[in-house]
Amino acid sequence: SERASRIVRDLLSFARPSEPQKIAVDINRLVASVLETQEANLEAAGVQLEQQLANDVCTTMADPSQIEQVLVNLIGNAIQVLNGRPKPRVLTIRTEASGNYIRMMVSDNGPGIPREIISQIFDPFFTTKPLGKGTGLGLTISNTIIQEHRGKILVENQPTGGAKFTVELPVVKCAIAPTAASLPSEVKPLAAESAKRAV
Repeated sequence: SERASRIVRDLLSFARPSEPQKIAVDINRLVASVLETQEANLEAAGVQLEQQLANDVCTTMADPSQIEQVLVNLIGNAIQVLNGRPKPRVLTIRTEASGNYIRMMVSDNGPGIPREIISQIFDPFFTTKPLGKGTGLGLTISNTIIQEHRGKILVENQPTGGAKFTVELPVVKCAIAPTAASLPSEVKPLAAESAKRAV
């Protein structure tokens, strides 16, 4: 029943994508919030988390719920790839400012993506997950969300191993500063630019 519910939800999101409800969003706080929600999943898979959130990332206009959905999907995929792999299993989350764009990078030290399928991973219903583990729509929906934000998602295999997804969002000037309502849940202030923890 849980799988059926997920399939229906993904199909509805794919068939009727909602218009982004953009507000002022602090991307670093949003990333930190999402990572808090994923702590239990990281711990269960024995995955070490590395955060590198740049101080110069500015506030932009975006739909926080949709950006959260993209991050949860990318992080969930990485956790699933790493689960069962030899340790250390490392998930790295980075943010950076690059000209008129904000970048969020999700990378892992898993096996990477086979070259022959890397161009297909954003195609609807394409999945490499075992039967019953995915609908093949997560990356398609994520790609659509970022395109609706006038951004893009890039994917590559790292020279040292593992896959890296880069989400680029354009910087849109905000009339007001972000508030707690800009985030899907309460978050704690970041203590430093870079944080590393094993979970």
